[in-house]
Amino acid sequence: MRRALLLLPLIPARAFSSLARGRALDAPLLDAITAKLPLRFSATVHANLKPRPNPRRAAVLISLCNVHGEASLLYTLRTQHVGSHRGQVSFPGGHIDEGETAEDAAVRELREEVGFPGGVRLLGRFAAEVPAITGTLVSPVVGFLEGDHLDVGGLVLEEQEVEMAFTRSISSLLEPSSRIHEELGRGARIPAFVAGAHEPKIWGLTGWLTAQLLDEVVAPALREAEQ
Repeated sequence: MRRALLLLPLIPARAFSSLARGRALDAPLLDAITAKLPLRFSATVHANLKPRPNPRRAAVLISLCNVHGEASLLYTLRTQHVGSHRGQVSFPGGHIDEGETAEDAAVRELREEVGFPGGVRLLGRFAAEVPAITGTLVSPVVGFLEGDHLDVGGLVLEEQEVEMAFTRSISSLLEPSSRIHEELGRGARIPAFVAGAHEPKIWGLTGWLTAQLLDEVVAPALREAEQ
């Protein structure tokens, strides 16, 4: 028996921001996001980032959350005291310890770096590891920090590693004016996200992961949720 295809109308890019504005990450939307994981992506942008022989492995938690009832993402700004990626924006994460899964490491690092005390619903992960500029292989894990409002000011930061934690709403990240592209080298261009003049720029691997999640997972899930 042939299965019928669900054809969804095309929605202009700017309209995705409107779909997300004021929209919480509720059960139907989280289920739609989960159904699109694991995310399989084209790694052509990272073709020139080769992992080292016997590379270390790390995991990051792409942390979806609600802020005042609106779907958002949690980021951290690394201090100048860490060994790598100083002063850069990142998702909570770090190296995978012996005996840990990527999911174990991602949630552990979330607790250690920002002290989030609540429940974490693991939604899935990207289908492949991504090489960072350092050669470390990174497993991106997608999770939802449970609750209607994440109080960033109430998080307890690991002061040696994290200078600040902040959130960006999904609707603001989906605004076409917030996305720029930067040269990575060897002709490759990578997305980055900007806000106000005094707001941290989301760039590098974190910017690329953000774009992949928005384009391939979140925006389609929002569109389907509106049908």
